[in-house]
Amino acid sequence: MIQAIVWLVLKGYRVRNAMACEMPTNWILAVNPPGEKDVKVLYERTAERIEKFIDSLLREEKSLSLIKPWWAIPCALVYCLFVFIGRRIAGKWFVVNKRCDSCRQCSRQCPQGTIKWRSGRPYWGWDCQQCFRCINLCPQHAIEVSALTLIGTFIPLIVMHYIYRHIPSPFAGQSRPLAMSAHVLCYFILAAVAVGVIHHLQCSSLTGKYVPRWPLTGHRARYKEPDFEAPERGEPA
Repeated sequence: MIQAIVWLVLKGYRVRNAMACEMPTNWILAVNPPGEKDVKVLYERTAERIEKFIDSLLREEKSLSLIKPWWAIPCALVYCLFVFIGRRIAGKWFVVNKRCDSCRQCSRQCPQGTIKWRSGRPYWGWDCQQCFRCINLCPQHAIEVSALTLIGTFIPLIVMHYIYRHIPSPFAGQSRPLAMSAHVLCYFILAAVAVGVIHHLQCSSLTGKYVPRWPLTGHRARYKEPDFEAPERGEPA
């Protein structure tokens, strides 16, 4: 929400009222969408907050329901890491299983245009927004998360932890926060290289059939409603 307010202010708007709404989780890589009962409770709770927010608007009251100050710094740090690094690496986790019939819907439906077509299979670039439109709208439920790329993401963390604990570092003479920041940056660089190489090998026509995918999310529930037809957002690359 803070990001939305900042962009509105930069565009010349004066923001008087803002409120964050609780939404059902869309991170279906880790959890299934909430059930009907949970959605109903969430809807009723959120609807009540929206009504109060509208009343404050009609009374021309200024109301900015922002994050608590003590949460601002850690949330901002996590947000920056996700926006600039995390989502890009996580986009490389996606692969297709044997159910993929090359319909190219994922490429057509990607609002960011990050899904390209290589060797008859989708290839995720470095600008994934983690909206999960592709995994939700795939007609064959063929898009999954690869355990191999997950391993490639976290192995560098173990490597950097070992280096940090046992090998003299060029950052040893620096302050502890600076040294830790340098090691975190090195980890993300190594993780990006690892998942980039693995994803490329998995999607290559030469090596794809030899590199395992180890799909993890085949039974994860999707959000797509019966008989729903999403409008196409572009041409396949």
